[in-house]
Amino acid sequence: MNDPYDSQGEIRQYSQNKQLNKLLKNVVKEVKRYAESQIEHIKRCAEIGKALSKERDISKLLEMIVGEARAMSNADGGTLYIITETKTALRAEILQNASIPTKTTSAIPNVPLYIDGKENHSNVSSHVALTGEIVNIPDVYMADGFDFSGTRKYDQTTAYCSRSMLVIPLKNHEDRIIGVLQLLNAQDMETGEVIPFSPEYVDLIASLASQAAVALTNTRLIQSLRDQIIRIKKGAEIGKALSVGDDINQLLEMIVDEARDMSRADAGTLYIMEKDKRHLRVEIFQNDTMKTRMDTTGPEQIALPNAPLTLPHVPLYNEDGSPNHSQISSYVALTGKIINVADVYEIRDFDFTGPKNYDASTGYKSKSMLVTPLKNHKNEIIGVLQLLNAQTETGEVIPFSAEYENLVASLASQAAVALTNNRLIWELKEALQTIKALFDAFIKSIATAIEEKSSYTGGHIERVAKLTMMIAKAINESSEGPLKDVCLSEDELEELRLAAWMHDIGKITTPQYIMDKATKLETIFDRIHMLETRFQLIVSLTENAYLHRKLGLLQGGNGDESELSQLDAACAREVQGIGEEFEFVRSCNKGFMDGDKIAHLREIANKTYILDGQAHPYLTEEEFTNLSVRKGTLTDEERKTIENHVVMTWDILYPLPFPHALANVPDYAREHHEKLDGSGYPRGLSGKEIPLQSRILAIADIFEALTARDRPYRDPMKLSKAIDILKFMKQDNHIDPNIYDLFVSSSILSKYAREEMNPEQIDAE
Repeated sequence: MNDPYDSQGEIRQYSQNKQLNKLLKNVVKEVKRYAESQIEHIKRCAEIGKALSKERDISKLLEMIVGEARAMSNADGGTLYIITETKTALRAEILQNASIPTKTTSAIPNVPLYIDGKENHSNVSSHVALTGEIVNIPDVYMADGFDFSGTRKYDQTTAYCSRSMLVIPLKNHEDRIIGVLQLLNAQDMETGEVIPFSPEYVDLIASLASQAAVALTNTRLIQSLRDQIIRIKKGAEIGKALSVGDDINQLLEMIVDEARDMSRADAGTLYIMEKDKRHLRVEIFQNDTMKTRMDTTGPEQIALPNAPLTLPHVPLYNEDGSPNHSQISSYVALTGKIINVADVYEIRDFDFTGPKNYDASTGYKSKSMLVTPLKNHKNEIIGVLQLLNAQTETGEVIPFSAEYENLVASLASQAAVALTNNRLIWELKEALQTIKALFDAFIKSIATAIEEKSSYTGGHIERVAKLTMMIAKAINESSEGPLKDVCLSEDELEELRLAAWMHDIGKITTPQYIMDKATKLETIFDRIHMLETRFQLIVSLTENAYLHRKLGLLQGGNGDESELSQLDAACAREVQGIGEEFEFVRSCNKGFMDGDKIAHLREIANKTYILDGQAHPYLTEEEFTNLSVRKGTLTDEERKTIENHVVMTWDILYPLPFPHALANVPDYAREHHEKLDGSGYPRGLSGKEIPLQSRILAIADIFEALTARDRPYRDPMKLSKAIDILKFMKQDNHIDPNIYDLFVSSSILSKYAREEMNPEQIDAE
């Protein structure tokens, strides 16, 4: 066949018959126009499908679906219904009408899919949603089989004139109907006259509707996935927040807030099981509609416009001792089951008098309810979470979905574990406070016991603890100097305080005569008196020896008066010498000994006297050793015994189960006699090996020992002299120079001196 078109695209003649030829030309032209329009529609559908697949904003997507369907069919109006989450009704999501420029759907009621439990086929949109059929109605006012009262009412209200209608189901890739597209008043493209929807557009619009349903489903799935990811992240954040929260009220608020947010619940109540495990106590009560947020600590009242509403405890057991299964919260607490109620006014299994009374008092309308037990890691139920009135995005109250059951249960489990941990931590803190009080009382009792053994040592412990904490506080408050960046925490301060109180606990094992040794010869008593008696004996023996000599001379007739006088003078000289030697020995019992004194003491010690035919030394070797102590009253062996108290302190404290925050108490207490140059004891630590806390304690211990007014072996030292001694110790690298500088430059000295020293000792500021 020859090409029917000429070079200008015009149709050539097909027949010699002009009339027929004209008719054929019109037919071919129409076919061409139809083909071109179909091709354009197909292209447009492809473009629309591509656009739909890319759109992720559901609102824009729905607008696009209606807009493209209207453009394709030249429809004046269009409404898009989506099946609600409960799958019981159609909800108008998009309303477009070129003649009436409004997009609000608030005036359009939901179309029920079921009436009295039966499928609703009277409404055309619900019929299409239920059957999946396409309905094309030329004139809604002339149609039979459907109830168009809603459409007619719309016309009366808006002065619109509905006529032709095309209703198409939105079927996704699973052939599941997710909504309905309703187009209204197709218009002639040339005249604008309302005409029936042409069958040729039905398939195209159905294809578009199918594409739209798939795109909408995919977008919902993507949005759902995003929501799931957000929930997972949120769950992780909630879990983290719950795990570190230490404020129980804030923790409980968080539990209810997050559960309501997760399930879109309008209200929520959190019950906590009482310690007697026989009642549930309302702890958190929230209701957005009623603008109520409160936490309680027992039976409380909610202020309402008409009258207060009491929130009583919920008994878990009836008066006869049987489980209380009539109330939903107690049932869940007793059984551990999750209960999901679609409508509290429709169920007869539980007594909902409480919610109904609340509704009657407030004008609220309770409906759906999700009640979940709070089970901790031991599978113990510690409370109940009750959520009320799940809502759609538009505020419609719906039942709680199974998906939310699992999510809320997971949150409740997290919350229960966190709450249990929080309680355990709180109880542990209380227990620690009790233990701390007992421990404080114990160490003060130890100090009292030591004081009974040695009065000055007990006072020493208390004063060292006081001075130690004064220095530590000054360090924390210092804003300049090398210690300005040091800040001891509360735990570290407590650790130091205990170490100060217990630094001399090892002296329990130190013999009392060594602790209180006021003179060099003191043991249970001061043996200088025993030496005095001995020297008196020596004097008596000496005098007796001279008397015997005088008696012998007289008996032999040889005792002239001059010779007897010489014997008396010699005796007097020797007795005087013995007396002087004793006084020297007495002086050695206290005070400093140099080499000459020690040599003279040795001469005296080497002398002997005869008693019962045996020679005895003036002084025993042990007495000589004690008396020859150069400084103080202690021998080297006794000093080692005294120094051993820090080892005993460690031996006593180390086995005690100190908590982690106080683990260094034994070390700090043991190391308060260490010196920076390594010459201290018991470990010979030096420099940075000695912790700051031990250095603080060392200075407090030394200064108290120097200035104490209750030492039996010396007079109280003047303040200026004590400061000088500390200064020399700083220069000799025995004590921390930074702590010393802060100590003498702060107000600690004057404050401590006023409170703990005699006025006559304070000779310097």
